[in-house]
Amino acid sequence: MWSNLRRYVCVAAVVALAATSGCASDDANLGAREQESGLCWGPCPTTSAESELADPVVRFLDEYRPDRMRSALRVAVGPTGTIAVTDPDARLVHVLSPRGTPKFKLEVGLPLGVAIDGAGNIYVGDGQTGAVLIYDSVGESTGFLGDGPGEFSQPTELLWVPTDGTIHVADSATSHMSVYSTFGAFQFDYGFAGTGAGGFHFPNGLVFDEAEERIYVTDHSNARIQVFDLFGTYQTAFGTYGSKKGMLNRPGGTALDEDGRLYVTDAFQHTLQVLDTDGLHVSYLGEPGTLRSQVKLSADAVLDPFHRLLVTSHGTGKLLVYGIDDFTEPPPEIPPPLPANVTVAPSTLYAAGGGRWVSVTIEVPDRDAVDLIVASLRLQGIPPDPAGPTSLGDADSDGVPDLTLKFSRSDLIVALPGAGTHVVVLTGELQTGGTIEGVATVVVLASGGG
Repeated sequence: MWSNLRRYVCVAAVVALAATSGCASDDANLGAREQESGLCWGPCPTTSAESELADPVVRFLDEYRPDRMRSALRVAVGPTGTIAVTDPDARLVHVLSPRGTPKFKLEVGLPLGVAIDGAGNIYVGDGQTGAVLIYDSVGESTGFLGDGPGEFSQPTELLWVPTDGTIHVADSATSHMSVYSTFGAFQFDYGFAGTGAGGFHFPNGLVFDEAEERIYVTDHSNARIQVFDLFGTYQTAFGTYGSKKGMLNRPGGTALDEDGRLYVTDAFQHTLQVLDTDGLHVSYLGEPGTLRSQVKLSADAVLDPFHRLLVTSHGTGKLLVYGIDDFTEPPPEIPPPLPANVTVAPSTLYAAGGGRWVSVTIEVPDRDAVDLIVASLRLQGIPPDPAGPTSLGDADSDGVPDLTLKFSRSDLIVALPGAGTHVVVLTGELQTGGTIEGVATVVVLASGGG
């Protein structure tokens, strides 16, 4: 197991060019076959073999590094823009909002590949246990693909296919692909260890072409990209080993835009090469280095719903964000409402009879009650009665300022579904920005009172 993990670090992550002697010797052997044979998969690239596709208009926007992320490796994006980044050095998966705000972390033995499906479920390949773990959209564990631990050797890259809901898993150690239903049931395998058509040597990148219903698989150590249909049938391939335009050195994760441009990471060149779907060169993206906006050991890339390209810079532990063409910014994040302590008196109401008002006392910890905007307050959607008195004080004598005001008793009863025990919700806004929300319980009796 640990020899497999070491090979993963040396070959797939490519932690450093000047690595240990074992890693360096591994790399010296990689690609020797391609250099000697000069074999081209697809059109043989030359300096003049360039695509007719327009270069993407690229703008560097930001870099995300939650909690000093140590080794950003694989990245996935959900349908609403939620981001998941594997961090094998920290043994974490960082789940972020579209603007990079941390939402939660998943603790995983050795997180490798990651995918997010249409319901927001997160799939994580664990190189330590050989499992693909499944979590729901809030990070609760819900199961795994297949039989769980031992199902895979190195689940390096994962892909959710929206057209049929399947999950494709690239197992780099065994050099083949496995396909599962969203519910975790095994469907079929494709590929084999080898250099021929449909064979792999350390597959480590997957991207889905929705327009053509094809899957592009990065064949890392064969320095090519192979194309398959959704049933795993080989279609074509392109690429050859080298550093010229259109050639691939150590290709990794790949993204695809609607114009048919592939964004291929290359850990040894520290950049991305943009190719068309025939493998012809379009342009380069990114600048090698460790400064802001620069890339060191690019490992994966994905396009989000806002047409932003997210690129993992493994060597600096950052996620770089680029705007592509007519990108848009994610909508502003609305912070969750602050919790408020709410007391309703009387808490027992009679459907017929009773007083004119109910008194509601609102207390927001760590905030002064004077910060509440009275006109914004709503109890079960009902505004305060403007004829009722309002007072600031400390009604419960706990040292926290509170606000007491009146709401119409009859309006509240009408807003409730009838006799019984009900949870009522109070909402409001603060003058300093933000919102509040609190709940209280009231009992409505069908008759009685006076």
